Amino acid sequence: MTFEKNKVFAQGSFRDFGTDQMRESKRNFFSDNIVFNDEYSEDNPLEYYEIVKVNADSLVVKIPNNDFLHIYRKLSEKFKNNQKAELVGKTFSWKNDIFQDTIYFETDSTFMRKSNKNPKFKTSRWERINHKGFDILFLDGDVPYLIENKKNKTIELRTFHKTELKHTMTELE
Repeated sequence: MTFEKNKVFAQGSFRDFGTDQMRESKRNFFSDNIVFNDEYSEDNPLEYYEIVKVNADSLVVKIPNNDFLHIYRKLSEKFKNNQKAELVGKTFSWKNDIFQDTIYFETDSTFMRKSNKNPKFKTSRWERINHKGFDILFLDGDVPYLIENKKNKTIELRTFHKTELKHTMTELE
């Protein structure tokens, strides 16, 4: 989500409203909710979000009649990335402080994890979007990753849980 000109603009992923569509809120953002669809009501809350809390670095919203919270983190301009790290057809060693895996980006939309031992689901889906200069990687079954930097064969990524977690993907030959 981006906040500009007293409106909220949102870009989705393949899982959520599609990548190509930039949605604009129907109300200005100085209210208690964010509304994207034209026909909304308490009974049809699709694209209707109640603002629960606003902090300096996050926005917490929820869909009416649902206790699940959606947390959006504010991204610093320093995380914008102009480098184009190629992924398709490449294998990477993926590391963070908690986990290590090998990941292969088979096509422009499918990838394989070495840690995945389920023969029914050998591949998963992935997508990459650029939203206002932020390079974001979506992997099925995972949180979004912000691609921060590329140094030689290493790509630095970041996720925003309760604390920030840094990741590296190093290209394997």
